[in-house]
Amino acid sequence: MSLRKKEIFGEDRFYRATKAYIVLLQALFNAIEEFKWSEDNNSSKILITDQKPYQADETERRPIIVTARTQGSWASTSLDQRAYSDLFGPGLIHADLAPAGMLINVVAREGVEAQYIAWLIFNAIPMFRENLIRWGRLHAISNRLIISEERDVAGVLRVANPSDWTMVQIFSPFQLSVSQTMVEKTDPEQYNKLEQISLYIDDKMKLI
Repeated sequence: MSLRKKEIFGEDRFYRATKAYIVLLQALFNAIEEFKWSEDNNSSKILITDQKPYQADETERRPIIVTARTQGSWASTSLDQRAYSDLFGPGLIHADLAPAGMLINVVAREGVEAQYIAWLIFNAIPMFRENLIRWGRLHAISNRLIISEERDVAGVLRVANPSDWTMVQIFSPFQLSVSQTMVEKTDPEQYNKLEQISLYIDDKMKLI
């Protein structure tokens, strides 16, 4: 999973947030011998993936952590989501908060094991909150973490006998702070592309 950058609007910030949570999970379980995570899946005692649903082999006995970002939205914290009203003025083209969350699904053969692993994660996120904010370029991580009861694995794990597995989920809400600078002299390439989009729309709308 590599960080990708997009033209005009920069990198995918939700993608970066997901990566930060995954790296935290990898580091956490790399330090716990009982569930020691390794980049080599064959030697790892726990699997960590963002592939949902995860296809598990029938012979798999190791616990599995499946991450999934929940839906995001614009919070509309500023007028028209802009710091200035002029699209091609001297300030910010777009400024707003974008709340979302990370759903961490812990799947294991035994409910007690799933609960224990989930507890380790539930306890670690507040401890490493500042690190997550820095790594993921997050605005904030909510204190209102949620850890679920034992649940079935439907939609998370694809396996022949899902009743042989148990899942406990952790939900970690977070917010991004997103702003796009629109200053011609400091970023002329971006400015020109956005102006090109605007002029194209103006031209096509004249025909309607």
